Amino acid sequence: MAELKISYEKGWENSCVHIDIPIIYREDYRMHMIRNNSFPHLLKVTGSGRDGTTRYTFQSDRGIQMEEKYRTRDISADEILSFTGQLLETAESLKQHMLDPDGLLLAPNLVFADESTYQFCYLPVAAVREIYKKTLRESFHEMTEYFLSKMDYRETEAILLVYRLHRETMQENYDIRKILSEYKKECEDYKKEKEAVDQSELSEGTIFFSDSEGEREGIYPENQDTSCLKEKKPVYGPVKKMINRIKTGRWGQWEDMITEIDGQDRYRHL
Repeated sequence: MAELKISYEKGWENSCVHIDIPIIYREDYRMHMIRNNSFPHLLKVTGSGRDGTTRYTFQSDRGIQMEEKYRTRDISADEILSFTGQLLETAESLKQHMLDPDGLLLAPNLVFADESTYQFCYLPVAAVREIYKKTLRESFHEMTEYFLSKMDYRETEAILLVYRLHRETMQENYDIRKILSEYKKECEDYKKEKEAVDQSELSEGTIFFSDSEGEREGIYPENQDTSCLKEKKPVYGPVKKMINRIKTGRWGQWEDMITEIDGQDRYRHL
């Protein structure tokens, strides 16, 4: 955002973000389209010009900046899914109105959030990539870096989701919907196998006593197979090992985790 000058104004009933750009203000079809249509999750925007510069003012009537909301609390998997879903909905609506989704300014200080919704700033200028310097794909990957720093490391679903989003969005071309679909399947597989392992541990680790005199006296056949009474550790793949290491604080660098897991059949053997 080297070309953007960002300032904030907090009022009694709303908050504003001012973005100043060193270009002459020109109002084209983009501003008319935004003004005359309803877009989900977009902040209201007005534009003005002075002394060869342009100021866009984004107004929020609810919520606070995302970085403020999560300053002292973790972000959950459900919240990340909600954020991503609303972003996709907004980008699709922009495309339907012939507007470039790259004009969405994705950053924790430029997204407003309340209990369940997120609101985005959209820069309605022609040369948005020359000014903002980032595509929406690049901005979203940077948001996964933010999720990485703010996610709840005690929540398995959050670890699986952020790991997948961060890793997959490193690619030049990626499909967020496909990533989310694979994540949901991964969570379902993980839960099923965990339930199976827990059930197996319960049945194998339980000893049933009868009222027979021999058992009360502690008399067992010499060749009784007691192997079933021994604790059996569940066997998980590399993703489960990663989760355990993260939760216990022995995980090192996130990039090292991706390198370690990359190329292994981690999805079928969680």
